[in-house]
Amino acid sequence: MRKAARRSDVTRRSIVAAVASAALGQPGPVAPIPPASGGAGDPAFAAIAAHHTALAAFNAAARHLCNVEEGRVEDNGVDRGNTAADDPILTAAAAAFDAASDAEQSTAWALANHRPAHSAAIAALLRYVADVEAQGHAWPEPQTGDDVRDASWAVTFHRNLAAALDAIS
Repeated sequence: MRKAARRSDVTRRSIVAAVASAALGQPGPVAPIPPASGGAGDPAFAAIAAHHTALAAFNAAARHLCNVEEGRVEDNGVDRGNTAADDPILTAAAAAFDAASDAEQSTAWALANHRPAHSAAIAALLRYVADVEAQGHAWPEPQTGDDVRDASWAVTFHRNLAAALDAIS
């Protein structure tokens, strides 16, 4: 499994773009797909719901971190220190962002690694992934040095769905 990106790996431009999208009224993360008949017991629906929740938490943590960095957060008189390294509010926001990033990436990999047992679950996964991508979300990248053919999120996702379809046929 890929190591989650740390705050330092995320570009300021990507965070600001996410915040700007929210400020401009663009829609938030898509709603999870409800189970269809025939596939309701498939864990794909729980994986979709978990990723939806984690992605919303990641977006909120990114917005909060940007607000802290830009000085738009009320500090209630807390001593913010002299540098970023000794600013407790920034440190807490960065830690929350890192935790949310880890959770989002972990649940994204759970989606990619799942092999649904029902065609309804395969369709739900494909719809959810397409909807998330349509909103500009990028899936986790493989670790540096991994063979992209075997380790990328998209390749893993597509291979597992193909194997699931083979097993159903």
